Amino acid sequence: MPGPLDRFKRPKQQKPFLRAEDANALDAEVVAAVLGLGLKRQGKHYELENGMRGTDKGHMVWCHKDGTGIGDNCALAQLITGVPFRQALELLLSADVPTPQPVRARAPAAVLTLPSGTEAHRQAGRAYLAGRGVSGAALDAAERCGMLAYCAGGVLFVGRDEAGQPRSATRRGYLLTDTRPKRDLAGTDKSWPAVIPGQPGEAWIVEGGADALALMTLNPGSYPSIIITGGVHVTSWLENPRVVARLGKLWRCTVAGEREKDPATQARTDEQRQKLIARLQRHVPEVSLWRPPEGRKDLGEMLASGATLASIGTKNRP
Repeated sequence: MPGPLDRFKRPKQQKPFLRAEDANALDAEVVAAVLGLGLKRQGKHYELENGMRGTDKGHMVWCHKDGTGIGDNCALAQLITGVPFRQALELLLSADVPTPQPVRARAPAAVLTLPSGTEAHRQAGRAYLAGRGVSGAALDAAERCGMLAYCAGGVLFVGRDEAGQPRSATRRGYLLTDTRPKRDLAGTDKSWPAVIPGQPGEAWIVEGGADALALMTLNPGSYPSIIITGGVHVTSWLENPRVVARLGKLWRCTVAGEREKDPATQARTDEQRQKLIARLQRHVPEVSLWRPPEGRKDLGEMLASGATLASIGTKNRP
């Protein structure tokens, strides 16, 4: 029976039942809006203004700028706000946020379309790359395999699928008036890296197209196969079955390192490269790391400085 003082007691507030599944089903745009952060989108990949990145795998999966994993939407909200799980869940599923539907209708991702290039654009692009020390033979080979293309004021490093369709493209502009000289084209899917077929059984993993062309020039007529990832933090290509199958045919793989601008950045990228090496060792018997000498940032700078084949330590086995 109720006591005589029960009428003065405040009734307990029942918190609504909230499902983590609903919070983790939210789109990246909704999550960014709730957290008050700007968002950039490239296909199924997203980047928050604080540098954290997300990939839509049917639900959002987030990581730090250096590629270190964070987790789902709830984990991201907890990390950014510093609040416990329940408060993060309430924030994501607040009244101002649209209730997620069981089946989300998503806007179609941008389709990658390469800009058209003329013969004049091709000649100008080749002249720019030749000015950086790239050989004509390397340019010819890169054009034949579809890795190198041209557009107004820039060159394109292109990743293609098994049918030859472009799936990723990085534009490198060379005009002084270009405000964004290096950028990925809309619709780029970096799980499809640009590839240069070379000596069977051996491959180099490089970050940029200029590095690949430099490596080809330094190994005239006998360069290894080259995979151009687009950056040390890009790892989605390791989840592409076509790329994994290519790795499985190798007996040796070399990861090209770079000299970074400061010790802190160098430490982060070195850690990421060691993680990359560990993943490659699952598929390739011999994996090593190549570092440029002091005073040189990468393969591209070594070529421009007049480096020789011996100075980069490459070798081919019979």
